Amino acid sequence: KGLVLTYDGSLANTVYHSNAGGVTEEASEVWGTGYPYLESVESEYDESGPNYSWELSLSKDRIKDALNKAGYAVFEVDSIRVEKKTDTGRVKTIIVEDADGAEFALTGEDLRKALGYATLRSTLFDVEKESSSIFRFSGKGSGHGVGLSQWGAKGMAEDGDDYKDILKHYYPGTKLKRVY
Repeated sequence: KGLVLTYDGSLANTVYHSNAGGVTEEASEVWGTGYPYLESVESEYDESGPNYSWELSLSKDRIKDALNKAGYAVFEVDSIRVEKKTDTGRVKTIIVEDADGAEFALTGEDLRKALGYATLRSTLFDVEKESSSIFRFSGKGSGHGVGLSQWGAKGMAEDGDDYKDILKHYYPGTKLKRVY
């Protein structure tokens, strides 16, 4: 009670997510704006939490409908391929090709938003065509991956780390300040 987390004298942006899949992501890779204390760190206890690893199979029609609803003009999804990943392995850019050969690029976060955040749990995934009409996503983690991993923090606490150690780990360079 009465404590805030600061960086360089200002309040820290203490974002969090459910499960990092073993490693957190830099804020700049997800939102384009970086913070020195929202850098990538290992999150070793994530493996014991739900959604550490997951698989998702979606029909090309389900993907097409979601992309069309999000404003992407897709006639029929023919292929989906990861073009670029971040250093932590999260999808930065993905290419969707329709049956006419037209391609368009979108970010991993934009694909999550289009498909639904509860459907595509994170951008830490690979995708392959399972059949002529099904794509399989194999991934890790749940959420954007920036800042504190709730399952990682839980594991640290159960292993004896206190809140100060946990905050120092997930928000390096920050300081606790008493405001009342």
